[in-house]
Amino acid sequence: MKSKNSETSSSGRIIILTVLVVFIIAVITGVIIYADKVAPLRATVVQVDDLEVSMRYFLKRAAHAFDDPRTVLQTIVTEEIVKKVAPNPPYSIKVGETDIDRALREIAINRIATDEKTASGEGPTTGEGEAAVPAPEDVRTLTEAEFKTWYKQELADTGFTDEEYRESVRVSLLQVGLNSYLAGKIPTVAEQVHLYIITLNSKQQADDIMKRLDAGEDFLKVGEELKSNDQLVVQNVDIGWRPRSAISASIANVAFDQLEVGKYSPPFVVNQQYYAIIKLVERAKARQVDDDVLQMLKSNAFDSWMQQEFRYHNIAIHGIHNGYDEETDAWVTWQLQKMREKNR
Repeated sequence: MKSKNSETSSSGRIIILTVLVVFIIAVITGVIIYADKVAPLRATVVQVDDLEVSMRYFLKRAAHAFDDPRTVLQTIVTEEIVKKVAPNPPYSIKVGETDIDRALREIAINRIATDEKTASGEGPTTGEGEAAVPAPEDVRTLTEAEFKTWYKQELADTGFTDEEYRESVRVSLLQVGLNSYLAGKIPTVAEQVHLYIITLNSKQQADDIMKRLDAGEDFLKVGEELKSNDQLVVQNVDIGWRPRSAISASIANVAFDQLEVGKYSPPFVVNQQYYAIIKLVERAKARQVDDDVLQMLKSNAFDSWMQQEFRYHNIAIHGIHNGYDEETDAWVTWQLQKMREKNR
């Protein structure tokens, strides 16, 4: 017959064992939950030099964008580079708290005015999720109370903190300033060439056209014939006067560095996409850049700058395990779906 002390000791061991099992299960469950739900959100998804962006912030951005998540990643990379570079020389673009406050109120005024017009049936939208900007005469004033109400709702709708939202506005203002700086640096007078260009899909097509040109057919007439038959990749044959920066590098290399005036080139590949034959019609060492070309260069100034700037930064895009792979993309898509369903 067992003693009471023996029974008590046995019961104590059972209790301790039970508590230990429950503790282990809780720990395992916690580890699983952390690994599945918490850790990925805290993980760095984008790193630009010493700047890191968390998965949590990335998901907030992607949830309110109409772009593919990978496109949102590239946008964030661009923003991180702008944040790092724009405030420094030679750009020295500064954005203060007053600038952010002013921009926030302009955003609020436009949004509220647009919402009021839309509610009254007068405000069509310009695209999915993009509200039409009110005309200047329609812009209303905004009281402090109205602004605070709007801003509180804006933070709730986006899920951003006040710090995150203000930072996004700061980056937008930095980019506007950088755009303006770069556009202002575009030269209005430059060395230029006047070109005719015939663009074709295959080497065989290009060789056939070369035979016609070598036989004495007029370059422009051949190009216009191909254009009328929808055989050209680029529809314009006479592209007018262009500075080096307004044409692709491969075309510029041939036009500026290899051809003589009145001569045409053998076929060459452009951007690994199509074959081109170009004729150098005229050349000018210094000529006023045409307004339409100048505006194009100004519009493309930021993108051109970014292509160069990428080379100077260490950029890493991470995922859950092996970079931003298919598994990560599927996980991100699932998270975004849940976030959007929750906000409906």
